[in-house]
Amino acid sequence: MAANEMAWNDYIKITKDTDHTMWGMTYERLKKSKEGIQWPCPSEDHPGTYKRYVRGMDPMFEHQGFIEKFGKKCRKIVRSCFYMDGKNEGRANIFLRPIREPKKCRVPTTPFYLDYRTGH
Repeated sequence: MAANEMAWNDYIKITKDTDHTMWGMTYERLKKSKEGIQWPCPSEDHPGTYKRYVRGMDPMFEHQGFIEKFGKKCRKIVRSCFYMDGKNEGRANIFLRPIREPKKCRVPTTPFYLDYRTGH
């Protein structure tokens, strides 16, 4: 088994039963897929998620392992639910931050500048 396959297998193990599970995205399955697979993908027979946080399209709404691990359950009457919010209200967490100028520094041995926001 190649190192990249071993690393991928280790990664999908730690995502199992989380809200971003990739347990069903085996290395072989990804290699065969031409268009890719959208997470979460809780099992090998799952096609991948079409749309997050929408009942009937996101498998984590009803995924028993996820519900047991995190105790998150959305009310039956709601169609969409952000189930990993901090207060467990089913609402998105949105943070407004002030705009700051990018930090740039000149790389002494080149005529280039490094922008710390992007790493370029």
